[in-house]
Amino acid sequence: MEIIQLIMDYGVDTLVIALCTVVFTGLFKIPIKKLADKTKNSKKITRFVTFLPMVFGFGLTVLSTYLLKKQLNFNKAFYVQWVSSVSLSLAIYAFGDKFVPSEKKILSEAEIEANKAAVEKLKSKIVDTAIDSESTTDSKVATQFIKETESGRIANNKKIILSNNKSIK
Repeated sequence: MEIIQLIMDYGVDTLVIALCTVVFTGLFKIPIKKLADKTKNSKKITRFVTFLPMVFGFGLTVLSTYLLKKQLNFNKAFYVQWVSSVSLSLAIYAFGDKFVPSEKKILSEAEIEANKAAVEKLKSKIVDTAIDSESTTDSKVATQFIKETESGRIANNKKIILSNNKSIK
């Protein structure tokens, strides 16, 4: 409802700027993320990606204002349109990210099986440690963990994601 009110208050051009900002930001992020994947410290490259909507929103607002009004004044109306379009673009991006599932977020069957195998290994190590341990506290903790895991309480509340790290035994 707030988005519709924003469009009615600030016009369709704000919506168009917001949509273009989402598209340009998404397209510009692709090569940046690919470059970051190839480097050891990807945070140095990707830390400024957060500010891309502000930059693209500013540029598109300048372009829109100049094309529609044939003049460029950095006044209150300009800044309101800029901030409104950037805010709307971030809302559109957030809605899309939340409601459109990403392939990276869905675990494959192999990952699910690897997670199950890892849980079983952990359970067996905990049981072995509890049996070898002289401490009754460790034994109680291990027993409680096994009961919670078997009942599905931990499995339903936690997601275990493993990498292809072969050093895990």
